[in-house]
Amino acid sequence: MTQPVYILGGYQTDFAKVWSRQGQDISDMLRESTLGTLENCRLEAREIGSIHVGNAFGELQRKQAHLGAMVGAVVPELWGVPAGRHEGACASASLAVLAAMAEIEAGRYDCVLVLGAEEFKNLAGDVASQNQNAAGWVGHERLDCKFLWPAVFGHMALEYEKRYGLDRKYLNRISEINYGNARKNPLSQTRKWQFNEKSFSDDDEANPLIEPGTRRQDCGQITDGACGVVLASAQFARAHAEKRGGKLTGLPQILGWGHRTAGLPYIEKIERSAGQALIMPHVRDTLDQAFRRAGLADVWQLDGIETHDCFTTTEYMAIDHFGLTPPGQSWQAIEDGIIEPGGKLPINRLWRTDRLRPSSRRHRRAHAVRRRQASDRSSRADPGGGCADLRHPQHRRQRRHRGQLRGRGPRLTHARHAAGNLVDRREKRATRSICASPPATRSSTPAARCETRPH
Repeated sequence: MTQPVYILGGYQTDFAKVWSRQGQDISDMLRESTLGTLENCRLEAREIGSIHVGNAFGELQRKQAHLGAMVGAVVPELWGVPAGRHEGACASASLAVLAAMAEIEAGRYDCVLVLGAEEFKNLAGDVASQNQNAAGWVGHERLDCKFLWPAVFGHMALEYEKRYGLDRKYLNRISEINYGNARKNPLSQTRKWQFNEKSFSDDDEANPLIEPGTRRQDCGQITDGACGVVLASAQFARAHAEKRGGKLTGLPQILGWGHRTAGLPYIEKIERSAGQALIMPHVRDTLDQAFRRAGLADVWQLDGIETHDCFTTTEYMAIDHFGLTPPGQSWQAIEDGIIEPGGKLPINRLWRTDRLRPSSRRHRRAHAVRRRQASDRSSRADPGGGCADLRHPQHRRQRRHRGQLRGRGPRLTHARHAAGNLVDRREKRATRSICASPPATRSSTPAARCETRPH
């Protein structure tokens, strides 16, 4: 990066809210996330130089495109501000962040608003799930299925079983951990969901098969959600911090990122990795880029990981690709409790729970904003390729959901693989974190992400 990029703050909607039931739609989501982000950062609309919106399925779900221009329509103070929309499946918001970073690094703008939004609950679950088939190569995937992504990641589980051996109890345990994390998150869609002792088993009634290799609890839950973050140049960030009695060193900074894009067909990805140590080597390449740019020697310099857990198999794949275990041995990190909250390198845990901050007078509802302890390092990764969320770390009093960091303390690394993944890492003395892919509504953080779950 030619010059540093800082994070001024961010905002996220309640992922349990079904907007269509209240006569609202994605335009209302963009309005709330925009106003909430500006308030959280204590910025005026006139200070925003450009706007980037990440969205994958607006046309299919709402028959609505051109969402960059939607922001100025619902927040008139931003009318005329340069804006654009980015589509890259689940990595859409990550691409928006990369574009915003590039503008700042090129010196075009000093302060850029990035938004990510998806609305899925306005249509039946099976329809929304099939709409997401468009993120694959329609008619060319060579999988006989109704729901493409449960089939794809089910096939990945079967591929792990074929190459290395796989006991499904470890996938069930990933699901159990992530739903447990979600219960502690006041913005998570599934925070009030109830399960029984058979929910995280291979019981065909409590946890039915969706596609070969994928059961219901293996699937991330589709939902409605939006989030925002403001990125800034060092000059703007310093002035912004000092105006509020702070220092530039108290703001999160993006230190490194990785970006690789594999072709569309899933089966071809598997075929290309035949005979290699890892199933998705392009994911590892992305992480290597992020680590290198961030100045990290390996994964063990992190305090935590936040990875795209659209399916349990996605997280299982992330574990060995991150380097927590040798290739194909992700089960070891699960068996040893390494990835659990309190483990040596927790994945998708809820990083802060100590503060709820009400929304501004412009909003009718209160929204939770978390604070992250200075001693924590967090990380997030989207190894699957194509699935990502926009995460916005916050400084001091401002913070978003999972895998973010706050003002004084850790570094955040946010890595996104495959279809446009980003790694942002916050430089601070004691800790670091890496993030690679979108938030999961089922896990500790409900971020704007695209996931599939047939109903």
